[in-house]
Amino acid sequence: MAEACDGVVLRDPVALSAQIKQIVARCCARDSATIDDSCWLVVDLYIDSLILTEIVYELEAAFNIGIADSEMNDIYQLADVYRLVASKLAAN
Repeated sequence: MAEACDGVVLRDPVALSAQIKQIVARCCARDSATIDDSCWLVVDLYIDSLILTEIVYELEAAFNIGIADSEMNDIYQLADVYRLVASKLAAN
């Protein structure tokens, strides 16, 4: 199994989801316990384009993946972010 720099096993969906939540929470200055997969990025978490850019940068660095701007066009909820990262990791 592939591992992230901090040792989180990337193929474990629970660990992957938790790490994504931590990244999103850190970027939008929220407690990760208040974030769940059904959260809408803009409506619930008040994420604007600048924060989204920071999230993408953090995800790319944490998981050693590349995310194109066009891939973010259909990202509305945290669950969408998880699916995108999981698909990128599966492709590696």
